[in-house]
Amino acid sequence: MDISGINNTLLSEYDNCETPALSIAFQNHLYGCFSIMEQHTENGSVLLDLSKDLSGTDQQTDSWTTLGIEYGFLEDRRVVYTGSDRYRTVMTPYLTQLLSQEIIDELESRVFEELTQAGAKYFIAALEMSDLSGDLMAEINAALNMPVHKIQEAIIDLPPKPKTLLKHNKKTRSVRHSTATKGLSKTRKKSHSV
Repeated sequence: MDISGINNTLLSEYDNCETPALSIAFQNHLYGCFSIMEQHTENGSVLLDLSKDLSGTDQQTDSWTTLGIEYGFLEDRRVVYTGSDRYRTVMTPYLTQLLSQEIIDELESRVFEELTQAGAKYFIAALEMSDLSGDLMAEINAALNMPVHKIQEAIIDLPPKPKTLLKHNKKTRSVRHSTATKGLSKTRKKSHSV
């Protein structure tokens, strides 16, 4: 699988985020994409079906637009993200095929480097630390609560995650309320509620 063109698409998507809230939603969505890819590799099977056509559907409930909420570093209905058609077209094959750990690691490394240079601090912090600092969480909450920057909330009920997706976490997970962070499966240390 050729990953050379993905960086340009991701950087363009990041640059086209017109508000801090939209940037947060994109970074959360992208993080969710990486989380799904890792879970596919760990489980040995593809767990997500993105074959549904978006035309004529309610994008607030579509699995593509809500995957950041379900698998990203923020479990917050305010970070629903649709993105451009190009972003979806580039990312869908990575989410619907079983990839080797080497491909995922190479992709993560390239994306990490490019988005670090671009200043995508929430995505980078979530990859590095697994949990976002209190200062970053305060910034996120402020951006999401600004009336000018508000984005439409998702209309979904977050189902409990299947136990197979959480087999790596041996601690009892607490119920998350509002905005909560969560790390990628291979770096996940703990979860907390805000």
